[in-house]
Amino acid sequence: MCTSFQLRADDGSVCVGRTMEVPDMLGAKLTVIPGGLTLTSTAPSGAGVSWTTRYGVVGMDVIGQAHLLTDGMNEAGLYAGALYMPGFASYEQPGDNAGSTLDVLDAVAYALTTSATVAEVFDASSAPPRTS
Repeated sequence: MCTSFQLRADDGSVCVGRTMEVPDMLGAKLTVIPGGLTLTSTAPSGAGVSWTTRYGVVGMDVIGQAHLLTDGMNEAGLYAGALYMPGFASYEQPGDNAGSTLDVLDAVAYALTTSATVAEVFDASSAPPRTS
């Protein structure tokens, strides 16, 4: 199980830390996703939703796949991290419309490349994914 924490300084800045209990298994490496790039999520029956990145991101990739991020921060200052929480998280099975599927492994990259604020992430998660 992963853990994370944040510390807020008197000036309002925030420092985020996390543990990664399986770093060797994930092969995490520092990566950059530029703005203006088209990414496509995976889906059980083929390609999922595609979108064009609005914000550049620096983050830690998973298994050498630059668009699969465990953590990252975008150029607007938004941070997101994916934590392994066995027994606490469950995911809906995708329906037949693979073209509208956003895989959970793409969630961090999608949030950071399309949103500048937490409010924008929530708005995007309650609507169909923004497509390219």
